[in-house]
Amino acid sequence: MNLVVPGNPTLQSQGSKIVDEAHRIARERGGNIISIVKELVNDVKKK
Repeated sequence: MNLVVPGNPTLQSQGSKIVDEAHRIARERGGNIISIVKELVNDVKKK
């Protein structure tokens, strides 16, 4: 596919944004990230 891998600073920035978003979602849903991810994985497996 000839995709260019972003540099480390870009990856760190994107990773930080993903983690922040995951924490926000966990706060809204009233759970922790691990339990929410497990729940989402189970939902995907059912489909």
